[in-house]
Amino acid sequence: MKYDTIDFKIQAAGTLKDLHWEDCDRCIIFVNGQDILDIVREKEKKFFVRAKLDVNGAGEYHYMDPDKLYVYLAYAGLSCGDTKAPILCCTCDDVGCSSVRVEVHHLMNEVVWKNFESCRKSWKFGLTYKFEPKAYKDFMDRLKNWQKNDNEYKAIPDKP
Repeated sequence: MKYDTIDFKIQAAGTLKDLHWEDCDRCIIFVNGQDILDIVREKEKKFFVRAKLDVNGAGEYHYMDPDKLYVYLAYAGLSCGDTKAPILCCTCDDVGCSSVRVEVHHLMNEVVWKNFESCRKSWKFGLTYKFEPKAYKDFMDRLKNWQKNDNEYKAIPDKP
């Protein structure tokens, strides 16, 4: 079976160009080498077109604080899909205002992210990713301990 890949980089505090609220480190998640925000933005553009909204508003989220992201993903993983983890938050940094959430299922041979949705409009993205359990555990361990290896994960400039 071919698994999806998952990784992250840390965007250092003080590098955000459009800072609305908290100036903190941010975790950029990469699935199959692609920034999760870019994946979501492309999906949202379709919803914006259907709703006759300006597509420039699609994907207006912030990356999350790595520590908060870890807690959300860990808790959702323990809930057997009953709780969705926010993986991107509103530009005001409130996950209750607007966020992208995902169910996390730990199965015997894979960890599955599925039922992605935006709580902005209850949009369902139709995305599912399957990760090899050891690779996912490594991702979570690195996320939990990222501050210990500060320089390894930091120094991504803000996107243009």
